[in-house]
Amino acid sequence: MPTLTRRNDLQALIKAKGLSQSQVAERCAVTDHHLSDVLCGRAALTRRLARLLSFATGIPLAVILPPGDGEKGA
Repeated sequence: MPTLTRRNDLQALIKAKGLSQSQVAERCAVTDHHLSDVLCGRAALTRRLARLLSFATGIPLAVILPPGDGEKGA
């Protein structure tokens, strides 16, 4: 699976998995609003949220947050 070039790519992958943004937010224990902000680039995608997104969606972490991406968070 190729790495993401835009956050919209992550939205498309989530949709392709048959998941709604609300389902993913619930699985990650974040609000729909926060996940929307992350997916639209208004909020940072932290390593922690990237790991949660990977677990919740089955999308490999290396696709969500490629090595050296430089995002903040633990």
